[in-house]
Amino acid sequence: MRISEDLISTYSIRLQKEIGKRVHRMMEVLQNACPDKLHPPTDGRFSVKLPSKFRERRALAIACWYFPNEILKWEVVLQFLQEQNFSHIRYNWVQEIELQVLIRNEEIALKYIEEKYNPRVLFGTILQEDLLNALFSLEVHLEGNRKPRSLVRRKGYRDKGTYRPPHRWEPKFDYLLTEDQNRKERNRIILKLLHVLILVKLESL
Repeated sequence: MRISEDLISTYSIRLQKEIGKRVHRMMEVLQNACPDKLHPPTDGRFSVKLPSKFRERRALAIACWYFPNEILKWEVVLQFLQEQNFSHIRYNWVQEIELQVLIRNEEIALKYIEEKYNPRVLFGTILQEDLLNALFSLEVHLEGNRKPRSLVRRKGYRDKGTYRPPHRWEPKFDYLLTEDQNRKERNRIILKLLHVLILVKLESL
């Protein structure tokens, strides 16, 4: 049993190093093509906009742990945590949970990668084409002092045509909307439960 644990530990360390090398190499390729890309300001606040495609987000969720720029790394992680919180489901259940697991922390991400991905898929697709597309799609925005918007003065009321005569009946409850909200809430609860179960399994490895 001791030998098996040593082999797993050795493989994890090797996998960590290889992923780090690949991420740095892909970022160098991007910098050569776009010199001004991925350089967050050091003297001001900035925000990042994540890619919209799942494959690009998955590659970015893996690669962000190995970004040479620590500020950019944690800004990407924070943005992931804000967006991938099951409050708004963008993808299918498997993909939503996968992104949540990968962005949990580096140790959990490595364990999940070992269990889930073949090295050929990981380094031949995810950390190659998908990562390069993700880095190109990642946007860094400087949050400067914006000029205040001037107030536009209008005559009369801005609310037009919403008055309903008292004699016309208007439903007080939208049962279809309520049922849709209940369904979404049930889905979120199931996703959170599956997420916790996967984390417990990975942490026990």
